[in-house]
Amino acid sequence: MKFLFKKLLPQHAANKEALERNRTILADAERDAETVEAIRKQAEQQAAKLRQADTRNHYSESLTHAFRGRTV
Repeated sequence: MKFLFKKLLPQHAANKEALERNRTILADAERDAETVEAIRKQAEQQAAKLRQADTRNHYSESLTHAFRGRTV
């Protein structure tokens, strides 16, 4: 029985260290995920604004093309 404890004790210490390391890595990954989510939301908002501007520009170009050469 003592042999078993002598063998498992170093493994237990190594496992505790690995667990703490993994918790740190997980916390970093969660922070990174939150940052990426915020950037994605900003990109979606910017894309929506660009789509609206693109639609307005196409409408304006269509009007210009339709009335080209005609006097007002």
